[in-house]
Amino acid sequence: RFLPDLERLIAVQRIETDRSPVARTVAEVPQRQAALDERGAAARAAFDQAKSQQAAVAAAKRDAEKDLAAAEARLSKFRDQQNPVKTNKVYQAMLHEIETAKGDVDRLSEQVLLRMEDADTSAASVKLAEAALKEVEAEVAAEKKTLDVERGDAEKRLSAHDAERGTLASHIEHEAGMVV
Repeated sequence: RFLPDLERLIAVQRIETDRSPVARTVAEVPQRQAALDERGAAARAAFDQAKSQQAAVAAAKRDAEKDLAAAEARLSKFRDQQNPVKTNKVYQAMLHEIETAKGDVDRLSEQVLLRMEDADTSAASVKLAEAALKEVEAEVAAEKKTLDVERGDAEKRLSAHDAERGTLASHIEHEAGMVV
């Protein structure tokens, strides 16, 4: 009679040994899900940052285009005023203003071209960030699905271990009058 109880106690110990890693798996699932959520959030933040950068570049491009338009309007105004000039001194001053305005137009044209390049670069960055975000979101979704299956399997095994342990413990208690 003592031998079957000892065998049952050994079986209970084996169940507890087998149950421990399964219980750890179940307990670690929320942390693993949180890590996946952080990974998704990081990809989203990178995408949002790329979109913000693109918006800033677009605003800078618009500002440069406005400045260029103003400089071109100023140049046109000076050219229109050049014809009715009567004195050489005023004509020389007008030529100086025209040359200054031409320089401004050239400089601002260069800035607009640079902003256009920046816009192309930022658009490419947004596309890359968007592709990376979609990839990460798909990976995270797949990993979460796998994690849910793993947790479900672990919870079933845990329940089976608990049921087996309960059965063995009740036999030991019932036959020996002991509490396990």
